[in-house]
Order: sequence, then C-alpha cells, then structure tokens
Amino acid sequence: MTQQNPQPASFRDRLLDAQPTTPALREEYRKELDALLYHTLTPRTRLLTWAGIVVAIAFIALCVRTMLVHTDVQSRITLPTFIVVAVGFAAWLGRVLSQGRFARRTSYAVIEYLGGLGLSVVLIVPMLAGLRAPGDPASSFAVLWGIVALIVGFAWATGNRIAAANLETREHLLRIESRIADLAERVQK
Repeated sequence: MTQQNPQPASFRDRLLDAQPTTPALREEYRKELDALLYHTLTPRTRLLTWAGIVVAIAFIALCVRTMLVHTDVQSRITLPTFIVVAVGFAAWLGRVLSQGRFARRTSYAVIEYLGGLGLSVVLIVPMLAGLRAPGDPASSFAVLWGIVALIVGFAWATGNRIAAANLETREHLLRIESRIADLAERVQK
C-alpha cells in the first residue's frame, strides 16, 4: 500500500490560503487582464494616432503623385502596393480611434501583414527587374537596399514575436493566478 505524501497537500493549502478571494480581487484580476490585452488610448496616444493617419494620407498622396511622374514597370507595381499598405494602416488607425482602444494581438498581426506585404514588394520587384538588366549597377544597388530592408524587417518581426510571446505568457500567468484564487474560494466553502 502506498502512502500519500502530505507535503504537496500542505503546499496546496498554503498556496490557496495565501490570499482570500473577494469580489474586489476578482474585479482586479479582470481589470489587469483587460489592461494587459487591450491598449486604451490616452490623449497623447490619440494625438499620435491622428498623426499616423495624417502621415499615411500624405504618403498615399506622394505615391499617387509619383505614379503620375514615373511610368516604369517597377513603379507601377511598387507604388500601388505601398498605397494599399498605407490605406490599410490608416483604416486600422481609424478603427482604433473609433473604438478608443485596440487589442495588442491585433496590432501585432496588422504590423506583420502590412509590413510583410510592403517588404515583399521592396525585395521582389528589384530582383525581377534586375533579371532584365543584370549588367546594370542600379539594379544590383536596388536589390542591396531590398536586402537591407529585409534585415530590418526580420529584426522588427522578431521583436514583434517576442512581444507577442511575452504578452501571451503574462496573460496565461494572470489567468492561472485568477483560477487559483477561484479554486481557493471553492475549497474554503
């Protein structure tokens, strides 16, 4: 016959008795989780969001102007893609302004998708154009700048993924802590 070790039970009891669960504590967990998952706009971040929309609109206007001046194939592919990225960015920022907050996970996805679209065009279009004129130093230089943009994009994406993983870990820890508090309340009843 095996004898149960009393140590885990005493640890569990100490853990559950560490902090009594009250409605105020439960509300505090909910608020902390909400603050962790969502960023509520402050007057400063609201102003920065408006500035982001203005910059995106100005960038769209510059891209349209450049499309009228430059008629080469690269510009006809790259500039409309930049316009789509800027419109997507401005639309997301407009949505953030209308809601007054945004989900942090959504911001990571927006950065990945829109940044990935823009970066892929910056890299692929010069490479394909370089195939048409391999002896032209300008095509090699454009590919070099595309590779630099790719390196910066990878660094940004890595930071983005680390921040997302950190957020997810903190969220899970808070949920576990809240669940332990709920279990403590049930055990005490």
